[in-house]
Amino acid sequence: MKCSGCSSELKDNFNFCPVCGKSVQLTQPSPLIPLQEIPERYLVVAKEFEELTNLKLTQDQLLRFAQLDEVGKLSVNDSERRKKAGEKVRIKNADGTYVLHIGTWLSEMYDTPDATNETTSRVWITPGGIKYHTSRDCKGLSDGQAYASWKGKDTYNPQFVTRKDAQWFHGKKACDVCKPG
Repeated sequence: MKCSGCSSELKDNFNFCPVCGKSVQLTQPSPLIPLQEIPERYLVVAKEFEELTNLKLTQDQLLRFAQLDEVGKLSVNDSERRKKAGEKVRIKNADGTYVLHIGTWLSEMYDTPDATNETTSRVWITPGGIKYHTSRDCKGLSDGQAYASWKGKDTYNPQFVTRKDAQWFHGKKACDVCKPG
């Protein structure tokens, strides 16, 4: 199958073109969840997506949009933060619309500070580490992973959790390098 926007080759399971971001139109209906079963928080993210791209999603596109894992992850965060992140990563088209890649939007949203809290409300941890960090790029985090690897221990992908959970549930302390508070 080829993209109608840029003619690049697409796999059957693609919802959006990875090159130009254009929504892939299905030739046959797919088994989707009914519109009334979409959680309200997903609909809020869809509305923000429409505002950020200046596009209106069809009902079929909305149903496919709600099934994306990234939308679920976006939906549990603050709306203002999502909007700021979306504005940073969207790409303007000549016709006044924007391309907004959902995965890029999600990544940028985690890199955008939470304006409602002066200190970092969410932090990065690893299951094997003893500290929490403001950024997944923190030198303390990468040095700790390198040390664990050198000692022959398993290393883990950083997880984004609330500071409260990092401290109370996971028993982590603040990093001495990035000083998340």
